[in-house]
Amino acid sequence: MQRFGGQEPGDAADIREFVSTKFDPPIAFTLTEKINVNGDDAHPLWKYLKSVSAANPEEPDIKWNFTKFLVSRDGATIERAEPRTPVLTLEDRIKEMLAQPAPSL
Repeated sequence: MQRFGGQEPGDAADIREFVSTKFDPPIAFTLTEKINVNGDDAHPLWKYLKSVSAANPEEPDIKWNFTKFLVSRDGATIERAEPRTPVLTLEDRIKEMLAQPAPSL
């Protein structure tokens, strides 16, 4: 299955090699494996996030790899932002969420 216009055509090892040698400074976040986010074989996490997101019920598929979901500390999906939404527009909402107490376990 081709994802997002064929970007990142390599496997996980190819992508790790690319980002570890092409960025200065190298990336500091963990890379996960490539998974499907749309279709019948989408990863269960993405199926769940799309099912509880009210962003665009007519087109629930992930359109591009910069779709963002805000998820509360208790796992509830709070908001979905499409790829062209600047992440800084979510800053106040993220701060509000971080100010909430963690749920007791």
